[in-house]
Amino acid sequence: MRRLLGVLVVAVVAASCSRSSHRASPLTTVVATSSTTSTTEAPTSTTVSATTTTVAAAGPERCTAANVQIRQTDSRAALGQSLAVFEVRNTGNRPCRVTGYPRVDVVDAAKSVLASASTKPGALIRSGAPTTVTVAPRATAYFGVQSQSICPDDQPDVEGAGARVTLPDDTAAVEVVATIAVCPQPEIVVSPIRRSPAEVAA
Repeated sequence: MRRLLGVLVVAVVAASCSRSSHRASPLTTVVATSSTTSTTEAPTSTTVSATTTTVAAAGPERCTAANVQIRQTDSRAALGQSLAVFEVRNTGNRPCRVTGYPRVDVVDAAKSVLASASTKPGALIRSGAPTTVTVAPRATAYFGVQSQSICPDDQPDVEGAGARVTLPDDTAAVEVVATIAVCPQPEIVVSPIRRSPAEVAA
């Protein structure tokens, strides 16, 4: 009987311990939170540089046959040569400019060319490179034409009735009444355009 009671006590204690050791552990819930990062791109700024174009003020227009009058104003002789001086008058309302040597053809009464002037140095023409001459309205510029007044071997000369003048950088000619002697083998030279008669004659 005692043995039976002891066995029952042991069984009860064992069952009690068994129930105590199998209690469920409390549940832990883990909630995963996703963090969303919002990226806002800054607007792209485009800078356009304005380009400013500066236009230089235009200088005086060229002197041409359309805006000048040309006439012979003087004639002189020395050393067997003659020099005819010509005036170029600006007839326009604005200044004009001219640089270089005019083309000069000596013509007879029938307008046939007797001789054409070259640009080599002349004994009666002042030396010096061409310069730009600005001619105010109604103002004048000058050039000279040198020819032989005494022909070689006593050959007779021919007196031209005029000159056909084309200004530098122009294509139209001006017919001018002029007295220029021409030898059978003519040697005629022309000066650059100058500001005054004193700058033409040597």
